[in-house]
Amino acid sequence: MLKKWSSWGIIFFVQIVWWTFLHNFDTLNSVWFNVITANYNQVIYHLSAKISWPIGEFLYLSVIIILLSWIYKCIKVRTISYFLKSSFIILSCILFLYKSVWGITYYKDNFKIDKPKYIIEVDNLKLLYCSTLSKSILDRNSLQLNEKEYVKFNFSEVDYLNDFQKNQYLLQQEKWINNYIIIEQPVVKHSYISNLLNYSGILGYYNPFTIESNINFHNTQLKTPSTIFHELAHQMGFASESEANFIAYYLGSKSNLAEVRYAVNYKLIFSLLSEISKYDSQFVKKEMENLPLGIKTDREYELSYYTQFDGKTNEIFSNFNDQFLKANNQEGTISYSKYIELVYYYHFIK
Repeated sequence: MLKKWSSWGIIFFVQIVWWTFLHNFDTLNSVWFNVITANYNQVIYHLSAKISWPIGEFLYLSVIIILLSWIYKCIKVRTISYFLKSSFIILSCILFLYKSVWGITYYKDNFKIDKPKYIIEVDNLKLLYCSTLSKSILDRNSLQLNEKEYVKFNFSEVDYLNDFQKNQYLLQQEKWINNYIIIEQPVVKHSYISNLLNYSGILGYYNPFTIESNINFHNTQLKTPSTIFHELAHQMGFASESEANFIAYYLGSKSNLAEVRYAVNYKLIFSLLSEISKYDSQFVKKEMENLPLGIKTDREYELSYYTQFDGKTNEIFSNFNDQFLKANNQEGTISYSKYIELVYYYHFIK
């Protein structure tokens, strides 16, 4: 008869084989998401949304305390059998919960994009950049802001949430976008660890276990609208950063609020320039030198504000995040820039 710890070890490794098998089939991933993950989200969200503070952060703290207690007990007991059994029990439970409520979302097919893969034309990127820049200038001017002062918004998070709630239904007219959850009443929470998030380079994060979209309340005004839309996009079921960035852009660009449109288009401007620089660095250099004064003022302030938090913590988290993305069917931190491909497809291919 197998020892109890070896039985749990088999369960853990069988799970690895099962998830590896499941992830190779788009249809199975989608079914699991729509039947298991979506229903879990509905139940937990109705509970967590009623509480104003981020309960997930207290959950993580509790888990850390439990793990420290377990480590202490392992040291005290000093038996390899107890260590192996408890390790496999913990790993099996964590793996099943994580894969069921979040890990599966990295593998489902959210976009029906024509094959073979389309080719991005740099001239089209330049056209998109110019049109986005023009829209940004108009939206910034409509806010009646001083070009020599950093942008200031008058709307509150409630306005942004109401805007998101209304615009998310526009996705239903895009037949090439699927496998997502409509959020009945969008909610965002201010993280209690915002100071740590600053030094980790994190604007916000989504907690898939408690179904909470958390934002760093030290963000600049220009970052806030797009961060809210980005984290809510995760909650809708778009796990990868590139997809969440695209959904934030798609919904934000259709907003009735000028500052939301400006926020997502401002982000797109510099993402496009970054992509164009791979093909035509002189074009990018010229455009950077000739940016409108207002946009240049905003960029200088943004760089100055977030540079103060650069350091070892930011570097460590960036490396950790890179490995995490690679372990979840993404191409590391480079996947953050891939939303340009989705934006391009939306404007020029579909």
